Amino acid sequence: MGIIEQIEDSKYKYVSNNGILLNQRDSCNFKIFTFKEKVSNVMKFTNVTRQADQSKTGYQRIINPNRVKAIVRYLDANPNNIIPNNIVIALTKDEMTSKIDSDQLAFEFDIENNNKQALIIDGQHRLHAINTFDPDEEVLITALVNIDVLEQAIQFITINTKSQSAAKTDVKSVLNADYYQNILTDRLSNAGITNLKTSTVLDYFHKSIHSPFKGYLDWQLTESPNDRIIQLNALEQIVKLCKNEIEEFNEDEDTIIFFLSVLWKELKKKYSACWELSISTQNKESNLLKKSTIIGVTEYFIQEAISANEYSEFFDFNDITEESIKKLLERNLFHLINDFWNANWEKGLDTSAGRAMLKSSIRKTIDNIKKGKDWSEKVDLIQK
Repeated sequence: MGIIEQIEDSKYKYVSNNGILLNQRDSCNFKIFTFKEKVSNVMKFTNVTRQADQSKTGYQRIINPNRVKAIVRYLDANPNNIIPNNIVIALTKDEMTSKIDSDQLAFEFDIENNNKQALIIDGQHRLHAINTFDPDEEVLITALVNIDVLEQAIQFITINTKSQSAAKTDVKSVLNADYYQNILTDRLSNAGITNLKTSTVLDYFHKSIHSPFKGYLDWQLTESPNDRIIQLNALEQIVKLCKNEIEEFNEDEDTIIFFLSVLWKELKKKYSACWELSISTQNKESNLLKKSTIIGVTEYFIQEAISANEYSEFFDFNDITEESIKKLLERNLFHLINDFWNANWEKGLDTSAGRAMLKSSIRKTIDNIKKGKDWSEKVDLIQK
């Protein structure tokens, strides 16, 4: 590991003695030095430059908290889930004092002056995620030494446009190979990787330890026919709802799955008796896990969340957390009582008009309960 020592006040010196100086092209007017370092140390001497911060030479994106959390969940899903990619940083020419030779890099940085810090060209989300997960983890750093800001911007653009993922057909040929198929499907589902044919959103809800619906999907993969409760189309529809209604999620399935899993996990905990009754009677004596309920309740909560995102201080789609979802639930759906879910509901709810009735009935029931009235008074959903 490198050494950080204080020079004076906010000024420090970093020295790495375990790196490699790369001479990729003789014509290149900056140096490339690769070394390993603890994430907590990298966080001390790095920063980013963004246009959003009114930086004239900014090129980085605003950090996306949801993306950081998605990477943390990936790391947490399996002890073998790692991030081998290098973090690319820049030591800006004429701004940072540096010295470099075959195996050593030394530079000075100022923790109170962004211009006197190494700038992250690629990997800010990975770096923040690993720091959140375990700041003592090591990462590989590739430093571009004595590089000017124009060249930094070019490198940022090149990395984000010229790099190309393997074609999905090539990936799927590996995923569908007999040797890998079952193992990879389980591993990828638990890691939240669902945008491939073999590892789908349904795989996640069926197998993941984080899924509230684990083991209860209505398909052949659920071993016992008595446990086939949750209709597949209900899960596909609520994912589609999030993609269509929550612009801030940018159709990112990992964030959507997290949002839906927390929502229904909390409902499962709050209404555990209704949940178990739905399972044991295959939805005959409780409505909680019926297709129309799953879709309608999710649609209702999304509408409440959109309002909270706009007007509240505790809820933000761009930084979604378990705590914020639970807090919003406590302000609306958690006012409902078990009798609401187990009552005799009207038929024909699996339509847009039926779901509209369900949502308006939820609002009316909550209003009744808050006002101390009979919860079912003038609730259209309840059979008279």
